[in-house]
Amino acid sequence: MKAGIWSEYDRWNESIAASTFSLFQAEMPAYIDTDTEHLGAWAAPLGISPECAQQALIAAVVPTLGLEAGARPLEAHTQNFSAWRAELLLAERSRSRGARKPLDPPPVIALLAVLVLAAERMGADSSLAPNAYYPRLAEALGIDKARGDRLRHAFPITERFWRGLNEYLETCEGTRGLPTAYALGHRYVGIPQSQALVRAGDRAKLPEFFRKFGLAPGSELIPGDLEGLLGVWIGSI
Repeated sequence: MKAGIWSEYDRWNESIAASTFSLFQAEMPAYIDTDTEHLGAWAAPLGISPECAQQALIAAVVPTLGLEAGARPLEAHTQNFSAWRAELLLAERSRSRGARKPLDPPPVIALLAVLVLAAERMGADSSLAPNAYYPRLAEALGIDKARGDRLRHAFPITERFWRGLNEYLETCEGTRGLPTAYALGHRYVGIPQSQALVRAGDRAKLPEFFRKFGLAPGSELIPGDLEGLLGVWIGSI
């Protein structure tokens, strides 16, 4: 799996993880942000210009998706993720015994970044309904309807990938950032949307929001309660 198409994918996965979930992100909400600045930062260590970053990332991810007729979409990613998660469980057991077992980031981060790219496009034009995620995902990937439909049918497994990212950050005890991949609305689609809804400038203000309402890291709120708190907060700034 590491040869051919996977070598370029893995380079992107490592670069995105190193930039997005670094020690500089400690105790701060960690988002996969696909704006031009972040794409350029991921591409630079790979020798790719910022102008070509988005298309190069997509070109690295699409061949790994298994969208050809007769293939099983996302099967290879699921296998890679399952092997990684077994390592995560070992790391958690080591931690419970007072040991520290190093843990690599999830191998699905580059894939998740492309899912966020599609969420970023929602509402950006009038050719599709504002909440039409899957057509924008196919458009972002440059795939036809048949392959888009195959990906859509396999899409629920991506919820497990996002959960694994949250588990990784929890296992790192906040040293690589705090989990943010939680759906506020539509299941599956709502998670990549959660990464795209809040812009970088607004995120810098989030710690004050947490302090104002006494929210501890990892707190769970139902969407209606969160919307109410955000409404109060936005009205006060």
